[in-house]
Amino acid sequence: MERGTAIPLLMEAFGHATQRQTLAYLGIQSDEIAQIYELEL
Repeated sequence: MERGTAIPLLMEAFGHATQRQTLAYLGIQSDEIAQIYELEL
């Protein structure tokens, strides 16, 4: 994520069936995900 790699690409690379698996593998917590949506783009 720090390098800007899309979650679907990471899912495929790791062989995960869901984004939830990939996020858990990466150690991303739900509060961090919420912060992403709060950013002004």
